[in-house]
Amino acid sequence: MAILKVQSAQGSGANPSFGGVLVGDLLTLSVPYIIFAGSGSATPSVADSSGQSWLADNVPSPQGTMGAGWVGVANFSLPNANAGAHNLTVSLAGSTSLAYATAEWSGLLTSSVLDQTGVTAGSTFGTQTMTVTAAGATTTASELVIVAMAIETNSGASAAISDPPSGYAGSLALNNTWQSSNFGYESAYELLSTTGTPSATWNWTGTGTTRYQSVMSTYKAVVAGGGGSRGGSGLDGGLNGGFQ
Repeated sequence: MAILKVQSAQGSGANPSFGGVLVGDLLTLSVPYIIFAGSGSATPSVADSSGQSWLADNVPSPQGTMGAGWVGVANFSLPNANAGAHNLTVSLAGSTSLAYATAEWSGLLTSSVLDQTGVTAGSTFGTQTMTVTAAGATTTASELVIVAMAIETNSGASAAISDPPSGYAGSLALNNTWQSSNFGYESAYELLSTTGTPSATWNWTGTGTTRYQSVMSTYKAVVAGGGGSRGGSGLDGGLNGGFQ
């Protein structure tokens, strides 16, 4: 069964939502965030109005220090979603700014769907590139890859982030100039047809970079002749790019 993107949305704030979700689909959520100086290091969590519990697929500690603040990104998913609306609340301790990229997918397993993850983070001054790679090879040929990144450039101008990373099917979210033009973030996806160890590389401008992080999560498709997910319409929500 082919993997299809049914809808996607992106924005800022702590309350992303889905409408008209079809039963059995996989919902994904990427959360790039900043915790400002003086707040303690923390990671986000998600609550859903449907009562279903989201999985924290890839939620590493953010990159930074108490005196300078933190930059982080996290991937969550909800396999086998209930039909209807899913109104989310993203919680993160401290003085923060949050953004999100959401999508609904058909053709994915309804349980044990997460396969591989990867994390990259650093604080090297002047860095203008970052690569995240899965910790291991994918176990099935047909998989969905979700990648997301967040950076602080301190450039005072557009970060000009590569969008999407080379080889990726499309962008789920992009904002090159966030918080006084010092921060940037992006989320993208890839549909695999063979096994291997996926990776994603971003490049950007701004020579003052001090904090950056990226995450990758891969999700297994329903195999031909198997059960586990409903087919989808394949409609694109029409919101790729333009992360406000």
